[in-house]
Amino acid sequence: MNFSLWISGKGPRDLSVRLSGRPEYVQPRSGTVTFSKRKRRWTGPRLVFSDESKRVSSASLRAQPNINAVWGVAVVEELSRLGVSFFFVAPGSRSTPLVYGLSRVTSIRYFMVHDERIAGFMALNYAKASGRPAAVVTTSGTAVANLFPSVVEASNTEVPMVLLTADRPSELRDSGAPQTIDQVKIFGRYTRFFSDVQSPIDAVPLRSVLSTIDHAIMKATSTYSGPVHLNLMFREKLAPDPTAWDHVNVLQGLDEWENGGRIPFTIIPNNFDDRDLSYEVELFNTLLASTNRVLVVAAGSLTDQDADAIRSFSNIVQSPVVPDVLSGLRFDSAELKYPRISYMDQLLLVPEVFNFDDDFIALQFGERIVSKRINALLSRSRRIVVSRSEDRFDDDHSVLLRIRASPSSFLLRLMNSVDLPLANGMQDLCELSGLVRDFYRERFTRELESSGVPSEAL
Repeated sequence: MNFSLWISGKGPRDLSVRLSGRPEYVQPRSGTVTFSKRKRRWTGPRLVFSDESKRVSSASLRAQPNINAVWGVAVVEELSRLGVSFFFVAPGSRSTPLVYGLSRVTSIRYFMVHDERIAGFMALNYAKASGRPAAVVTTSGTAVANLFPSVVEASNTEVPMVLLTADRPSELRDSGAPQTIDQVKIFGRYTRFFSDVQSPIDAVPLRSVLSTIDHAIMKATSTYSGPVHLNLMFREKLAPDPTAWDHVNVLQGLDEWENGGRIPFTIIPNNFDDRDLSYEVELFNTLLASTNRVLVVAAGSLTDQDADAIRSFSNIVQSPVVPDVLSGLRFDSAELKYPRISYMDQLLLVPEVFNFDDDFIALQFGERIVSKRINALLSRSRRIVVSRSEDRFDDDHSVLLRIRASPSSFLLRLMNSVDLPLANGMQDLCELSGLVRDFYRERFTRELESSGVPSEAL
């Protein structure tokens, strides 16, 4: 599955969805950042280059010695895939897992800086010159507060920057633990996004962190660009000492991310103009052409124009529409001819429906889905979301592609620009759902008739 993508004005470049390459979301401004030999001999900041012999690939998460090390490597790797390749580090004990991650990922460079204020302004000026966000890594406590001047400057000048601050776990907050301050939203309105990332534990899949990072970079590089803050809590042991961890649960849902090249976990093209959706259309059509098993899901916050576009799209590709209760499509007249499964939430109570083959693409148009059962079904799919909102609607962290556009504008552009392939491979689900619906309708009718309800009232 290859598609041609224009990156940074340098010409087309072949990428494979989930297979190879890395899309760059930030258009570089004029000027570049270079480091002369003289600058490499600075006595203050020190440029550290990759030592390939000491590093591992992203596919080697299972080889990491403990769960803190896994999260540290994954955080750095995901940022690298998103185009954040320079890290300015003011080291400390609590940030050890992040520094370990920097030492293991081959595609980044990092500076060791002995003052957080300098680190912050170095990241700020790198981003000003290159147009790409740099990251700052600090330990916990007052080290974080030292970033405040550079964060304010980055916010006021709309310069993207990623703040990776280590923190004590929740049980050590407000307990008198040393080197601990309240780091939650410490920068207030000067950051575009904040996430208090919980301590690594076996019960939390790693994909939740990757999804959060992808959303943070989208916020950092959006129209109103600026700094974003990820506050990462770590428990002891901080050093990469061997400690058993649950490989299966932690790495659940990451097979393609580990083995599919350098594509981020959730692709979020940074496009906010409905008039120019060529990249999204091309990527969407490439994914659509990869299988004929496609399920269209109508979620909340749809306009009448969105609904009309969804019906037309469904008719063209012959993919059934699953309307959520807030979509407004659930009670469409039978005169509107397009394939749909109107009562999927109830049908999913039937095991044969819920457990059908889950090798399919789910195209979600709109924002929030109310039904837990529909959400559970979509979590097993390759999921694409098209929505006007910049907010994230991905509570199970399963979305592979997010397109920020009105569904009607996107679908009209899609239908007018490419020849859409048939995607009618979900007929088995339609037939199964129809059988279940007819069975319960007949049963309900018999029960009403036996209770004396007049037939004309049915």
